[in-house]
Amino acid sequence: MQQWNKEGLLNPDWATADFNQRMASAISGDTAMMMDSPDTMWSYWKEQSGIDFVGALNPVLNKGDKSATTYKNFKRAGIEAAITTQSKNVEAAMAWLDFNYSKKGWELINFGEYGTVHLIDETGMPYYPENSYIFKDPEGQPVSTTLWKYRMHNWPDIRDEHHSNPLIAAKGSYSGDIRKNWTENMDTSMAMPPISFTKDEASREAELGNQLSTLRGEYFAKIIMGDLPVDAYDKFLKEAQSMGLEEFLSIHQAALDRYNKR
Repeated sequence: MQQWNKEGLLNPDWATADFNQRMASAISGDTAMMMDSPDTMWSYWKEQSGIDFVGALNPVLNKGDKSATTYKNFKRAGIEAAITTQSKNVEAAMAWLDFNYSKKGWELINFGEYGTVHLIDETGMPYYPENSYIFKDPEGQPVSTTLWKYRMHNWPDIRDEHHSNPLIAAKGSYSGDIRKNWTENMDTSMAMPPISFTKDEASREAELGNQLSTLRGEYFAKIIMGDLPVDAYDKFLKEAQSMGLEEFLSIHQAALDRYNKR
């Protein structure tokens, strides 16, 4: 990757570019490959710009190897729901949250309003008809906008990704096929299962995790940019160990051991 950067193959602003900058680059004539969700790229490349694309597997050192950076991630369970201490009506807030985890609430959160946004098929499964506001917004907004406008694209642990994500469910979309290909051609053996921490572990894990993540990010950027040699990775490991890497790993190992005993 350091060599790719030296050869000018990487976006010179890769370390600082925000989402809008990256998407502007994606549809320019200067971009051949983009590292992002296939759903997002289907919207920006195919739907909005008429650019066909395929999913590429992660690069590996030896031909035939499978990447250990897997698309299958058990640990990520979504965002959290909470009620603030400033809430003026905690009971109403709790009732609203509770409704969203009911069958009707799940339908409304994932698929939006019945009739204008979704319908129900013969099996009882919600779906987006071709004239759905998701695909044919009265204000002319693209799907990348309407998926937030008419439904909740993110919600704690009840997102029906493959059915309710219009970037996958849309007629002609092949982002779901790309996800399937990635999952089947990556080494999932290293994916961490949904472990849980004790209260004390969670506090310490978050503290160490933030510090180690910052350190990793600094070294990664400097090595790729050529500000540090590749063998600076050894120095990174020593610094990480001095910052509590072994304790961080032991917290995860303890949680994994408990999970395996269940």
